[in-house]
Amino acid sequence: MFILNGVNLPNPNAYSQPTEVGGGYVTTLLGGTRRAIRYKKKTYTLEWSNLSVTDLANILSIYNLDTTVTFVNTDLSVNATVHIDVSDRVITPGLAEYSGQYSIILTEV
Repeated sequence: MFILNGVNLPNPNAYSQPTEVGGGYVTTLLGGTRRAIRYKKKTYTLEWSNLSVTDLANILSIYNLDTTVTFVNTDLSVNATVHIDVSDRVITPGLAEYSGQYSIILTEV
């Protein structure tokens, strides 16, 4: 189950959560290599091929809050504070009740 700011989201057609690692490698005076990690952040991407107009309106109302929100994925025990980015919507002609293809990108704070 996917929950964004207390609102249940429909199951996406695609879901990913890669980890961004900030930092780099440092060569020591003795010639060794050390990895200096400054931070780790996850990015959660949810994609739908036929998102309903109602679900899209719910997502956009949360996006329009213009603040960080809570994202929960109960299947993977994820509970994170995130920023929301939304994709352009691809509309499928003839399906008035659906908004077409849509995705959101959630970046950990």
